[in-house]
Amino acid sequence: MAPAAKLFSNETYRTISRCSKASTSRFRITKDLRKELLHWRFLDSWEGFLPWRDERHFQLTLFSDASFSGWGACLKLSGEAPVEARGYWDGTSRGYHIAAKETRALFNAVQCLLAPSFSARVDVFVDNNWIAGKNKFPNPR
Repeated sequence: MAPAAKLFSNETYRTISRCSKASTSRFRITKDLRKELLHWRFLDSWEGFLPWRDERHFQLTLFSDASFSGWGACLKLSGEAPVEARGYWDGTSRGYHIAAKETRALFNAVQCLLAPSFSARVDVFVDNNWIAGKNKFPNPR
């Protein structure tokens, strides 16, 4: 079962636990259990699938930066030559706060330099206090 399924199966587990302790196969379907069972009925007709994530760990180095006019990024995988990407801000983005530009630069870097099928958790370490949440955005004037 998928880890997130625990969020939607508490009543089922609770009922199974009660029945196993009481040594009975008879149980009452409570309102909460009925609601939970109805939630999972979408699986009866669902033909899709969700890809399973590999539990492999690898490390990559991704640098990104933003300026008034644009953004740049560099990806370094061990044993491979660095790959770079860059772009210019449009008229609207040029007026954004530097923290928003830095965040957008990171987003653009991931989108451009990692394959669309890349499915992994990404830990981001930033040197910008605004992105790291240590400062508050200034009030607009």
